[in-house]
Amino acid sequence: MIQFDPPELRDLIRKAYEQVEEAFSDLPYWLASDFVDSDHDDEVISAETDASEFGPYGHVVTIGELLEICNEAKQASLRSGLLAAGITRFVLPLRAADDLTITAIYYEQIAVNLAHTQNIDGINCEFRLYEGDLFYYVCAMRSDEAFTDHLSEECAYNLFAKLTTDCPIEPDRAEGLLSMFLLSVELSTMLMFRPSPFPSDFIEVEEGELVAADENAVLLPVFEGPGVGELAKIYLEASPEVGADLQILALYKVLEYVGATVARLAIHRELRARLTPADVARPTVDYLDMLASTVERASRQQRKAELVVEQAVVASCDPLQLGKVAPPFLRLLRAITVESSEEEGRKALVDFAACVVASRNLVSHAKPNYSLRGNECPDDQLGQLADCMRIAAQQAIRFFDAIPVDLRLTCNPPQRG
Repeated sequence: MIQFDPPELRDLIRKAYEQVEEAFSDLPYWLASDFVDSDHDDEVISAETDASEFGPYGHVVTIGELLEICNEAKQASLRSGLLAAGITRFVLPLRAADDLTITAIYYEQIAVNLAHTQNIDGINCEFRLYEGDLFYYVCAMRSDEAFTDHLSEECAYNLFAKLTTDCPIEPDRAEGLLSMFLLSVELSTMLMFRPSPFPSDFIEVEEGELVAADENAVLLPVFEGPGVGELAKIYLEASPEVGADLQILALYKVLEYVGATVARLAIHRELRARLTPADVARPTVDYLDMLASTVERASRQQRKAELVVEQAVVASCDPLQLGKVAPPFLRLLRAITVESSEEEGRKALVDFAACVVASRNLVSHAKPNYSLRGNECPDDQLGQLADCMRIAAQQAIRFFDAIPVDLRLTCNPPQRG
């Protein structure tokens, strides 16, 4: 008789296996009922024993890992039908969002298994991008969501982003961290992945048409601090799979979000310049009125979307990089070269920001009496504008990440001690 160490391990394995039996195509012989075989009399099954293989590439799962996964899955849930949220384990199904990423994966130009470890705010986080996830399978099987039958069938072949932490965190925090990880992957490798319950499409590509992907790319550190997770989630809404108009709406929100903090920093600079020691020590009525007027004027400007977006673009964007992908409509931006003056670059960015605001207003309104401003991007160039805004949004997020935490304006401000 096969021995189990400890003896109660066999019952634990049976209970765990009931949740995942359909995930394994090749069952371990020692899970058979009352298995007896003289050839295996001396075999000892422990937590380190391989249970079986899962997924298309034969991920080996040990007994200990199987029990751990099933125990945590009992307390896990599928949030919005996507994020499998445990206590220290969080898994998000993905799909490749553009042709480069699809061909890079299916034609094995890159290793799908991307990993990154980082300490974020005192929490040790391990991120991984890979195919096939048993934890997600168990959560999908336990869920009452209508479409989880599809998830459970496909999750051996789906792409997944996984976050494992060394202490419990809230699911909202985990979702933000996973979004930042996907943004880091995109900025580091140019590969685009987006949360989705459906697997990636397959594209037939001739060998000579493949676009090379950098298989040795080093992932950038995951951005940290309040606000960045929210920005990353908004940014990921701008998937190349959706229309240019929807991409523009999502990327506009990124610039608007960053612009609120940029406008705040501008107010602070102006107030500091006016806070002279003599006036602060003996403030007059006129001096106090001047400070109040400064704050009131700045507050009015913050409520004007076009000014907020303009401030974000001018403060965070590089006109030379944007000019390389700008649509022909943005002549000032496309004309920028390394010899261009700083003032020429600023004018090009202001012109770009005006186009972004006007184009966003145009695509977001269905009113037949909408009045054109004249700086809206032509319909046949909206795709190019979305590509340009994507780079602008990436630059804005990098800029935001460099701002001290206590100066950022966020939807969920940090708690102060």
